[in-house]
Amino acid sequence: MDEEEAQNEPEYLKYFKRKQKINLRGRLHGGPVESERGELCGIDWTHRTLTYHGEFGLYNTVRFDEIYEIEPIAHYRTS
Repeated sequence: MDEEEAQNEPEYLKYFKRKQKINLRGRLHGGPVESERGELCGIDWTHRTLTYHGEFGLYNTVRFDEIYEIEPIAHYRTS
């Protein structure tokens, strides 16, 4: 990783933990900007992607540059 890429790393992501409940806003599924709740599965720093298990039961992967906002949530209802 060169110096320019290191400056573009989203520092806030290092505070999130696996299995943490999140609310993610970004270009999900390659479409328009939308918001989805889910559970964080992992962060791949090499490929610059975040994988989460969405509230509708699907696993999704989002590139760092597609994330507009991510915030932790205490819990959410699945019904």
